[in-house]
Amino acid sequence: NMKNENISKLKGILMSVCLLLVVALIIYLFVIEKNNKLDTGNKEDKEIKYEKHTSYDGLFSIEAPETWKEVEIKKSLNEKAVLELENEDENAYLVVVVNNKKDLNETFAQFKTNVFKQKEAVYKKKISKYVDVVIDGKPAQYGVVYYTKDNVNTYIRAYAFETENYYGQIVIWTLASNEDKVQDEFDEIVSSFKEI
Repeated sequence: NMKNENISKLKGILMSVCLLLVVALIIYLFVIEKNNKLDTGNKEDKEIKYEKHTSYDGLFSIEAPETWKEVEIKKSLNEKAVLELENEDENAYLVVVVNNKKDLNETFAQFKTNVFKQKEAVYKKKISKYVDVVIDGKPAQYGVVYYTKDNVNTYIRAYAFETENYYGQIVIWTLASNEDKVQDEFDEIVSSFKEI
């Protein structure tokens, strides 16, 4: 009789353990499914649509996330610009200025040196870092400048590049607090620049 009681207790314990395992498994699967939905939701949110923008003269194109728009008043960011974009949500801006190679009697290395000297003079700051990149299939370079004007700190990338027929500059900037957030986006945008 005692043996039957122990077996019954053991069966009861085993049933309880099995029930707990089933409940734990159901909860686990529910949590996994919920996390998967969150993950795919985030992936959809992060899928960025890029739009192509053409320069004022129709000679160049660049692709930027749809949050970037062409400035309303042409040449309001730079009077020599052939292309100007802004992302008001992120306080970010982009300007492209070009020179026809036929008009300049210099190599790209000389042009690049002059661009960076000019930027240092304008910002009254040393360029803190140089990075080699590729723009329109050719070697290019940008310098990083941290600049303060009217108590606003900005993170600036000043590029010197060459295309088949032009030497050019791209300046892209945002608030200093956005620096870490914009690295990939700035890379994507600038690397899409092309002479058409």
